[in-house]
Amino acid sequence: MIPLVYHPDTRLTTVAGEVKTIDQDLAALTRSMVETMHGEKGIGLAGPQVGRMDRLFVVHVPNDEPRVFINPRIVAASPDEGAYEEGCLSIPGVYADIRRPLEITVEAYNEAGDPFRLDADGILARVIQHEYDHLDGVLFIDRLTQRKRERLLKSYRAPLRSRAEADAGADDGHGHERAQEHAHERVDGYARESMDTTDSERGGGGPQSSSKWDRS
Repeated sequence: MIPLVYHPDTRLTTVAGEVKTIDQDLAALTRSMVETMHGEKGIGLAGPQVGRMDRLFVVHVPNDEPRVFINPRIVAASPDEGAYEEGCLSIPGVYADIRRPLEITVEAYNEAGDPFRLDADGILARVIQHEYDHLDGVLFIDRLTQRKRERLLKSYRAPLRSRAEADAGADDGHGHERAQEHAHERVDGYARESMDTTDSERGGGGPQSSSKWDRS
């Protein structure tokens, strides 16, 4: 498991760079990210959250398998938007409703270096957009008004481990979207019951994709 990077670490607000080479070392990193994501009961994890300033992330939504996105580009988004509660492993304990497009099309490479194109909706589309924001140095709280953001962060305190690492100049933190086990067992700020049964944004059904995600 890789340690997380926590807000207000500046790596979380820094734009990640393009991946130049997809090799065995990068594939090993994505496997470690998936392991960390699972260990934290998360459904998404981006490079900057683990101190790796490259444009890559992994996701694993219910009823699917882990997916790797390297140098992703969101090439289309629906005009229809929906609000849904989000959270972030890099800002534990903070949650807010965020509006995002309900459907997207993303192009990326998998860990084998193969390109793919994916049409996604429901929780999958939302998680991809959340992780994609991380690559641009954007946190979900940045999509809130300043007043609401300040109110939510008033009681936030970064975990002690993160503060100690920052004081020591460490930079190998790992971040991913955490499942918080509250009344309805949140996952990365999303209610698991909504993902496993009905999707409030789509009116039913699970994540959709083209060519079965062009699976890697």
